[in-house]
Amino acid sequence: MKIHPYPAPKGWFKPAQAPVEQAGNAVGLQTLEVDQLHQEGLSGQGVCLAVIDSGAQHPDLQGRVVAFKDFFNNKEGESYDDFFHGTAVATAAAGQGGPVGGVAPKANLAILKVTDENGCVESFEVKKALAWVRENRERYNIQVVNLSLGLEEGQAKVAQQVKELNDMGVLVCASVGNDGPVQHALDALKGSPDLLAVANCDLHGTVSPQDDSLVAHSSRPPADDPNGADVSAPGADIIAGRPGGDYYRFADGGSSLAAALTSGVLTLWKEAMPQITMSQVKEALAHTAVPLVNVPANAQGAGVLRAKAGLDYLRAHTAPG
Repeated sequence: MKIHPYPAPKGWFKPAQAPVEQAGNAVGLQTLEVDQLHQEGLSGQGVCLAVIDSGAQHPDLQGRVVAFKDFFNNKEGESYDDFFHGTAVATAAAGQGGPVGGVAPKANLAILKVTDENGCVESFEVKKALAWVRENRERYNIQVVNLSLGLEEGQAKVAQQVKELNDMGVLVCASVGNDGPVQHALDALKGSPDLLAVANCDLHGTVSPQDDSLVAHSSRPPADDPNGADVSAPGADIIAGRPGGDYYRFADGGSSLAAALTSGVLTLWKEAMPQITMSQVKEALAHTAVPLVNVPANAQGAGVLRAKAGLDYLRAHTAPG
């Protein structure tokens, strides 16, 4: 297997050849306490994660793509990815094997393609994909949706669909965007109370929280804006699959891959407790995430998530379904 360095953003100086064990998601499996949930036997098995993106195509997902729908080119057949983004998101969240395993390595996947070959997306396709999730959630046991994308228009209608899914118990996880460090309001969709907005942090290759920081490119609202991130997760120095079977090492995978790791955690939580709701998830994160030092609350949310502590909180404070 080959790991290809992905072009880093201008001004990004992270060493490209650090050991695999120091990659953001390799360290993150420990820091986020995902390894502890794996030791409990949680793997995402039986739960379906819907990835609304550019598609996905990778051996790490073989046998677990239970549904594929192409809303952009309307192609039939097996899942494909003519960009790369969706494959990276899907393998980071739920890959099985490779240099770094996914968070939920036995989860099923519904791959819903909404972009063109350049990763461009409009709300029309996203709305169709969310409607498909609503119509097929029981058939495939779709419990979590990943939205690592941004929209310039149609956000209100998309937000309404997210609310409908939230009311049905489906957890929607979205990236905050990569427009930092300049402050500006997050778009209306990312500020929705019905989804989990994820900021991008850097673990700097260590399991210690002392050096964790918010990545400069992670979107952040003005200081007086209450509509910000809900939680942070690593998106820097992430090893994830690329179409065809190799891997990229993203110096900065952005909030897209931070959201992917978080979606994987939510998938594990839904395996353990199918009845949990978004409001309960946010409450658990508020009590268990570890805040980043000297970072505004609306830029990082509750802090860097802790999967085991969060699930333990849910178990202690949530009535059986």
